Amino acid sequence: MVQSRRSNYVVGAEEEDDLMSHLMKVKDEEGNSMTDKQIADNVILLLSAGHDTSSSTMAMLLFHLAHNPHCYDRVLREQREIAKSKAQGQLLNREDIQKMKKPSTDLTYAGYTIPKGWKLGWSMNSTHKMDKHFPEPEKFNPARFEEEEESEGDSPPAP
Repeated sequence: MVQSRRSNYVVGAEEEDDLMSHLMKVKDEEGNSMTDKQIADNVILLLSAGHDTSSSTMAMLLFHLAHNPHCYDRVLREQREIAKSKAQGQLLNREDIQKMKKPSTDLTYAGYTIPKGWKLGWSMNSTHKMDKHFPEPEKFNPARFEEEEESEGDSPPAP
């Protein structure tokens, strides 16, 4: 979309008054415009920022998976494995979600017990950026929760 908007831009023409138009016009201290990738990243982040909703979580998940192909490949493999049990062309459904990785033991955090198998929603964008709990909090690293890393000593201390 950014490339299309740039190619159709005419100097002096009436401009659209939207987020993408403003991001395309912005210049840094050296007078440089944002790249197409920077604009796209900002649109995704600005549209989802500040809302602890499932749409925000999905937007951040897609943003990070797009920037971390090795993680995307692992998620895709898990989805394809589950899809093998489905009829040709049948989409994944709620029951299939139950087959995905989830807590295998009860978890107690801050005095609250979360039972084995329960699913929770949280703002991973803000909680994963707490350097008190996660080394390199700005780095997207979903593998920090896997047992392999725990055994290697790379996992963060328990909250």
